[in-house]
Amino acid sequence: MIALLAALALQSTQEVAKPDSAGAAVDEAVEAAAEAVMETSPPSIVPRAPISLPAAPPRSGPADPYPDGNRYRWFQDVIYPADAYLAEAEGEVNYRLAVADDGSVEDCAITESSGSESLDDLTCNMLVERAKFEPAIDATGNPVSGTYEGSRSWRFRKHDLNQTTIAIVAEVDAKGQTTSCRLEKLEGIPPKGFRNENPCRGLFRGSGPWRDANGEPQARKLTFTVSLAVEEPESD
Repeated sequence: MIALLAALALQSTQEVAKPDSAGAAVDEAVEAAAEAVMETSPPSIVPRAPISLPAAPPRSGPADPYPDGNRYRWFQDVIYPADAYLAEAEGEVNYRLAVADDGSVEDCAITESSGSESLDDLTCNMLVERAKFEPAIDATGNPVSGTYEGSRSWRFRKHDLNQTTIAIVAEVDAKGQTTSCRLEKLEGIPPKGFRNENPCRGLFRGSGPWRDANGEPQARKLTFTVSLAVEEPESD
């Protein structure tokens, strides 16, 4: 690019009307500059130093305890208490935790009940067992014991699958394309992930065409039925 600019400068200089002696001097200067540019080696590329993010500043006190990690995992895969399930109990529990200087939970107190003693007890049991914290720190930055307040909402959901029957009816044309599909029958509680608004999605894809005895493609009506029965296990 630099050489090209020098050559253009040389050409434009030659086209300007000027005295012979001055023009010769200018021509020689431009040619010398162009030759110097052509002989100059390209500049070396200096590698860029990797960018490192600054470390998080140390906590300064005083400060209260705060959760270490995802607090939603404190109640992951928790089984609803039997009496609360039968009563279809639900509600919000407010609690206060005593957090030790190592971040563990020493004690849990309910400050506002959900209305279900079983849900209140389950809340505290899970917090004492699972909750971890960055401990409180004093004005000098040393870890100390402290308190943490929070809440947990319990919502009742019935997941029983005792007896379920699902029937889906579809119309497939001679090209194997589904032209219509509908939910014909639904008894009981459908399994998780079942789509009432679009039960046929992907169900009959690639299922045709059907053919008669002569090998000719034919339209067909398909009925897809699933039944689920839950029984007691057989005793040994």
